[in-house]
Amino acid sequence: CLGAAMAAPAAANGAAEFPRVAWPVVGADGYDTFVGDSALVDCTALDPYPGIVPWNPTPQEAMTLCSGLRGCGGFVYTTATATSAQGGSGLNEAKYCAPQSFVSGTGSATTGIGFARTLYSRCDIRLTLATQTSHFHGALAASRSVCVQPGRGLTQRRDRTPRPNAVRHRTAPKKKVLVNGAEYEVGREVYRSQSLAETLSADSASHVMQTSGGVEYRMPGTSHLVAAQPIALDGYYPLYETVEAAQWASTRGGGNGQASAVGPATAALAPARWTKEPGDQTFYMPDDGPQVFLGNYVAPFALDGYFPLYRARSDAEAASADGTAQAHGPGSETGHPSWWTSGRREVLYMPSAGHTRYYGTYEPLVPSPAPLYEIPLISTAERPLTTES
Repeated sequence: CLGAAMAAPAAANGAAEFPRVAWPVVGADGYDTFVGDSALVDCTALDPYPGIVPWNPTPQEAMTLCSGLRGCGGFVYTTATATSAQGGSGLNEAKYCAPQSFVSGTGSATTGIGFARTLYSRCDIRLTLATQTSHFHGALAASRSVCVQPGRGLTQRRDRTPRPNAVRHRTAPKKKVLVNGAEYEVGREVYRSQSLAETLSADSASHVMQTSGGVEYRMPGTSHLVAAQPIALDGYYPLYETVEAAQWASTRGGGNGQASAVGPATAALAPARWTKEPGDQTFYMPDDGPQVFLGNYVAPFALDGYFPLYRARSDAEAASADGTAQAHGPGSETGHPSWWTSGRREVLYMPSAGHTRYYGTYEPLVPSPAPLYEIPLISTAERPLTTES
């Protein structure tokens, strides 16, 4: 197989490639590599799909993008020759895949080459190896990163752990601040920018958090109780981690201010298990007010400044306040844009009502970087009724 063949150069230098496993369905953080296989001809598209992708990408550019996405399980790379045979753009294209969703088939003039992402359990030395993947139109040259165990220098490698100590790689700790005895992550829960906090807030408001030295930070929401933002998980949306936040979402949406528990341990017994660990946690949803999705929510994505976009018209219609959708892309009813930077000639859909729509002007927000030092904060907002350590 290709994986075994690519391990040989490392072994010839007295080093052994560490074992690897398929990229987990729930995503992972760790050292990865991509193995090309022309028998992997299709996959299930990553959801949510990345809003900005390389135009006419090389295999290395596609690998770099996928490596930066925790939930990306690889990609199907279609060469310019194959897209021309399809009657398409005549450019290289990459379709980014959900983990372990590849479909096997017989390679042809129009099929792509699957690059499955795999995970190493450890990495002593990281090397780059040149590879070639045979396909219908010839051989695709690329390179991949590999994690190897060094040899002893005098003889061929021995399959034993280096001594005296194994190399351990630890993720850098996330910067947190202390507020009324509770920790909050900077760049995810609290922000330096008022405009960013308010943009990320469901009610377009934020409250002040002040350090003992008088430096102000901002948290989305009018208070701690309603600061939580809605979560989309397994087709359920909007989910909240506290009942107070879900009740406030109901009130804000014109509802009666009531909320219900959702999860395996609740009366609804739905879903049977969450895909997010530990799997049996309880969330809360507004009873009325905002639109509620019970297992059928599809997250929108952005492309070339257009947002919110969906691949299926039915999904855009379901998200629309009036049940209708508008089409965008080459050959669509709106006629714009005339092309996508992904290189794909496809029509995408946008809800006609109920959402702010962007036509080439949407820019995803990037949270502020974490601070260099941890600073205790004093909140001027109402203290939470309950806290979790």
